[in-house]
Amino acid sequence: MKKVKNIFLKRPYVYSILVLIILAGIGFTTFGDSNGTPETQTISRSTFKRQVSVSGKVVAAQSADLGFEQGGRLASINSAIGSVVTKGTIIASLENGDARAELLQKQAALEREQSKLASLTQGTRPEQLTIDRQAYTDASRALVVALRAAHLDTEITLLNDVDTLFENGSSVNPNIIFWVSPYSAEAAIENERASITEKLTTLKQNLSQLVEPIPTASLQTIAQSTLDALKSTNTFLDHLRVIMENAGISESEKESYRVTLNTAGQEVAAALNTAQDAYATWSKERDTLALSEAGTAQLDLNGQMANVKAAQADVESAQARLRKTLIVAPFDGTVTRMDITVGEIIASNSSQISLMNTNSFNIESYVPEVHIAHIKPGNPAKVTLDAYGSETVFDATVATIDPAETIRDGVSTYKVVLSFQSNDPRIKSGMTGSVSIITLEKTNTIVVPQSVLLKRDGRQYVQKKVEDGTVEVLVETGDSTSLGQVEIVSGLSEGDIIILDIPQK
Repeated sequence: MKKVKNIFLKRPYVYSILVLIILAGIGFTTFGDSNGTPETQTISRSTFKRQVSVSGKVVAAQSADLGFEQGGRLASINSAIGSVVTKGTIIASLENGDARAELLQKQAALEREQSKLASLTQGTRPEQLTIDRQAYTDASRALVVALRAAHLDTEITLLNDVDTLFENGSSVNPNIIFWVSPYSAEAAIENERASITEKLTTLKQNLSQLVEPIPTASLQTIAQSTLDALKSTNTFLDHLRVIMENAGISESEKESYRVTLNTAGQEVAAALNTAQDAYATWSKERDTLALSEAGTAQLDLNGQMANVKAAQADVESAQARLRKTLIVAPFDGTVTRMDITVGEIIASNSSQISLMNTNSFNIESYVPEVHIAHIKPGNPAKVTLDAYGSETVFDATVATIDPAETIRDGVSTYKVVLSFQSNDPRIKSGMTGSVSIITLEKTNTIVVPQSVLLKRDGRQYVQKKVEDGTVEVLVETGDSTSLGQVEIVSGLSEGDIIILDIPQK
C-alpha cells in the first residue's frame, strides 16, 4: 500500500488517469443500462448562461500609504491605529506656524481685492448717486442765475456808461458822438456796437426760456453763447478805447471817457468771471454725475479682476505650502498604520501612515486571456468566500479590466476588479473565494450538451428519437459555454427527445 501511495505522489498523472477511468465507469452506469438502451433527454426551454469562473481575493476599495511632502519636526498626531476618519481630516501635522501666518496674510489680501471688485461691479451706490444728482441740479440753477446776472449787468453797463459815447446806442443804427478818422473805423465801431446789441437781445430771449428741468445740452449751448457775448463786449470796449484816444476831442473829454470806459470794462470783466466760474462748477458736476450714472469702465473692471486672480494665486500657493506640512485623509477610512511619534524629525516623501476604507470592498481576480474577450464592465457576478462556504453567495459587478496583461504561472491574465453590490460586514479585506462572472444570459432557450452534436460536411446534427427509431436532425447552434453547453437556435422544438449517448453494440 505504501508503494502504491509513493507512485501516486511521484507520478500524479497516474492518479489523473485512474480518476478518468472511474468517471467513465460512472458515466456508463448513469447514461446506459445493461440492456444497451441509450440515455435520452426531453427538450425544454430554460435559461442559457455563459460564465467565467476564477478565484479572487478581497481588497479594500480604497487604500493609501500617506506621508509628508516636506521634512520637519512632527507637531501633532490626531488619530491612532484603528481610528475611523472622514475625508479631509488632518491625521498628523508638522510644525507650521510660519506657513499658517502666510496663508492668513494672503487670504486677507484676497478679501481686500474681492471687496474692491465688488464695489466696482456694483458701481456708484444709490446714496452717492442721489448726492451727485442734487449737486448737478444745484450747479445748474446757480449757472442760470449767473448767466442772467451777467447778461443784465452787461446790458446796464452798456446803457449807462458806454452809450454815453453813442446816439441810439442800443438800436440797430448806433452813431458815435465824436468825429472818427478814417470813416471806415467809425463805421466798424458802430457795426460792432450793433452786433453786441443783437447778441444780447438773442441771449435774453434764450435765457428767458430756461425752465426746469433744463436739458443739459440746452444749458451748455446758452452758457457758451453768454460767455461769447461777454467776451465780444470786452473786445468791443477795447476797440472803443483805441478810437476814443485817436478822436478829435479835447483832453478833458478823453479823460472823462477813459473813466467811463474803464468802469464799463471792469463791470463786464466781473460779469464774465462770475459766469465762467459758474460754468466751470456746472461742468465738473455734470461730468461727475455722468461717471456715476455710467458705472465703472470695463477697463477698470478688467484690471481689478486681474488683481483678484493674482491674489487667489497667492492664496493657493500659500495653501499648497501649508498642505505639505499636513497629512490629510483623502477618503473616509480606518488608520491601519502609524509609524511616527510627536517630536520626531520626519523625512519628506516617505510613508509613515496607512489608511484603508473598511466600508467598501472589491474582489480582484485574474482572468486568462482565452476568456477575457467575453468580459465587460457591468457584467454581474456571484462570489463565494472560503470563510463562509459555497452556500453563502455575494452579488458583485465587474468594475474595471486592466488593459495590460499580467503574467501568472507563465500564463497571460488580465486583472479584473469587481465591486460588491452591498457593504456586507461579513466581508473582510484579504479573504479569498471563487467568482463566477456571467458574461451572457438568455432566457427561454433550448440548450443541449455539446457531446450530442454530430458534425458532418460542415453541418451539425442531433439524433432525435421517433416512434420507429431515431433520425438525424439538422440543427443551427448559437452560443456555447466552457462547460460544454450549446444553444440550439433552430432544428429542435420543446418536447423533442434526443439521444444523449448511443450504447456500444
